Amino acid sequence: MINYDISETEYGKIFLYTRRGSNHVAAGLENQDSLGVFTNKGKGIAFVAADGVSSCSNSKQGSEFAVTVVSELLDAIVCKEINIENEDAIKKFIVQSWKSRISGNWNNYATTLNFAIVISNKVLLGKIGDGTIIAKLEGNNYLLRDEDSFYTTETYALGEAVLKASILLEVIKIDNLDNSGIILMTDGIAKEIEPGSEYDFLDYIRQLGKSNEKQVEIELKAWAQVLDTKNGDDKSIVIGILEDYTDE
Repeated sequence: MINYDISETEYGKIFLYTRRGSNHVAAGLENQDSLGVFTNKGKGIAFVAADGVSSCSNSKQGSEFAVTVVSELLDAIVCKEINIENEDAIKKFIVQSWKSRISGNWNNYATTLNFAIVISNKVLLGKIGDGTIIAKLEGNNYLLRDEDSFYTTETYALGEAVLKASILLEVIKIDNLDNSGIILMTDGIAKEIEPGSEYDFLDYIRQLGKSNEKQVEIELKAWAQVLDTKNGDDKSIVIGILEDYTDE
């Protein structure tokens, strides 16, 4: 499992950082978050953060499966097997592809999911369950975040029963990606972000990542360490600092 990494892609830099939560350390559990970045021959890019539900016995494997499903969704969209604007087809693909990897009880593998796919002049943002997506595209801000500001025992996730309404998708049409940014956060970080400050956070990280990659690592590690004193969840973030790219 990566701790910190930078993926240099045709579409810009993707920063990935994860930290095992203190609750998992104390219980002898592994980091149940999984992250990924995928490209398809310059035709598109996907990045993803999945958070295995801690109470489930195989949640780490479930979150890994979810990351793989997003990579396959990218391929399916690039190959025109699925239209990026067909929400029903995308929802069906995610659930069926994830479940097809599991031979036992799906609820033992439950995971939340946050992802972004960029193809040509369209950006697809998607989430199931906890976590937050913040995006700035052509100067416009976009936010996919849970509405509840309090903790709850109910968690939407990929599992045996997946409510169609619990899969949130948004397709944004753009002319180019110049000066764009997208951040995906699992709940260990997302629930500590003050509502109303999300876009300021995105702007700060975007500018920092353009000028000083090493400082991004230093600040993310220090920040996650402080957050771990507030909650013991695993903490993961994927930061996309995007620029326009055209396949010649």
